[in-house]
Amino acid sequence: MIKSKIKKILGFFITIILSIFSILSVTFAVTIKLQTGYKPSIYNYGSYLQPSIINELKSKYNYKVFNDINEFTTALNNEKAIAGVGSDFQAAQLIIDDKIKKIDFKSLFNIEGNVLDGLEHIFRKEIIEHLKIYDDYILQLITTKYPHKLLSDKNSYDVDGDKKADHFWEYVIPYYSQDKVIAYNIDNTFRPHIKLTDEEKENGIDFKDKSWFGIMKTLKEHGYTNFGWNNAYYDNLMIGAFYEDFKNPGSTIDKQTNQLKQFDFSNYKQAIDSFNNFVKDTTSYDIRDTKHNFLIGDGLELLNTLIEPKFNKADAAILYNGDAIDAYYSSDNFGNTPDGNIRFIRPKNNYLLVDVWIQAKSLTDKQSKDFILELKNTLYNGLDVKESVDEIQKRYEIAYLDTLKTLINESQKQPLKNSVEEQIFNILNENNIDNNLSVEIINQIWNLHNEDEEAWEDQFSDAFSDIKYTEIINFNYINYTPTLQSTYNFIKKWYFGTDDVAIQLYNQPNQSNDYNVYIYQIIDTQLRTAISTYYYKSIKS
Repeated sequence: MIKSKIKKILGFFITIILSIFSILSVTFAVTIKLQTGYKPSIYNYGSYLQPSIINELKSKYNYKVFNDINEFTTALNNEKAIAGVGSDFQAAQLIIDDKIKKIDFKSLFNIEGNVLDGLEHIFRKEIIEHLKIYDDYILQLITTKYPHKLLSDKNSYDVDGDKKADHFWEYVIPYYSQDKVIAYNIDNTFRPHIKLTDEEKENGIDFKDKSWFGIMKTLKEHGYTNFGWNNAYYDNLMIGAFYEDFKNPGSTIDKQTNQLKQFDFSNYKQAIDSFNNFVKDTTSYDIRDTKHNFLIGDGLELLNTLIEPKFNKADAAILYNGDAIDAYYSSDNFGNTPDGNIRFIRPKNNYLLVDVWIQAKSLTDKQSKDFILELKNTLYNGLDVKESVDEIQKRYEIAYLDTLKTLINESQKQPLKNSVEEQIFNILNENNIDNNLSVEIINQIWNLHNEDEEAWEDQFSDAFSDIKYTEIINFNYINYTPTLQSTYNFIKKWYFGTDDVAIQLYNQPNQSNDYNVYIYQIIDTQLRTAISTYYYKSIKS
């Protein structure tokens, strides 16, 4: 008994000592972090935020760039990242694993009450539908694999344990959306093996078969020999699945539901092998043949190999539509390359990716609110759900025209009499460019701009980078399709002029009878690791 009491007393004091030591250790660590200027880390893909916005974020956060999304997932799981830009499929699995925190949309967009209702007032309809599809997908996976996370009604899930239904859209802030195109260079100056008629150079190749195989076969028939590929196992896994179904209908796409069958340990190797077979069957060269197949992980490097005015570069490449827009405006990347040398085709089986801001589960409510307010002020310019889309768009237009007016007047250029330049100059200088500016005058300037796109061409272009709204500045740098409806509308109206090729690249078609849009599948860590390992092993020389 005495020994037992002594053990209890010793245990009690040891517990106290360890607790004090633990508190002192944490205090010491926090002190060291403060003294050394410690900043919590946020993660993002490379070249996915305009540099001046990054610099603002860096005043409070350590901004880190990753090449593979697994780096960000690992950082979140190990509590090395507090937030960042990830992708829809990643966020979905992190929600299931209870690794990310819900967004305070009241602080961000002033959304009160039902979150989905508020988001529907701000984001494009296609994005809202995308969020709903993922929400249903998560429920389906939880029902089959994690039934203990279901609520009693079996029609909703609860991953955070508060006994309330959770939803995908509560955890993510949609950033930009992307789909895939096969882009091809029409200039044969440095690619003399390309054989196109003048009409094909002007209007693009007429692809009779818009399957992945049919498009590549048609390009091959026109002399296209060298191809650029995105070195991302998720993307190429999907292409492999499409090709497998092309060869064996119904093998990977369910004929009744038209849904892509779930990847698992029984079929992932087949999909990767099918991708490698697809490359060989369509290009005549192995994926490891670096003379003809360029497997590149960085989107900017990939599009540059398509447009660079040099011999032995890619003739065509599989790109995200935003990267294809960047390639289309090639003079921004290579000054001696004219714009407009890129054409594109969307495969009839395509997939839509929505990148999203997410935040770590480990954040306190205060830390979360601080980060959300930083995003609100730095990236979203105080966007408020109580403003209509039209009101926000008009604000953008007034700010844009005000910037344009300043740039035109600073140029000190005297426009020719009775020219479109003179008409634009007069309208801008005869009116106060403020909130009272009528929609009629705004559209009058827009119509004149479309009538003669060379009138004040440099000023119209420069205004996108000088405007006070970072949402617009960011698009001008990134070129991916905005998820916010007001930004999407403004960019579509003012950025591309009358260039149908650029506008079609920017648009993302909806599901139709002859065009299928798929989402990226939710894959758990164990399977994802197996897929990644097998994929990278298969493409090594």
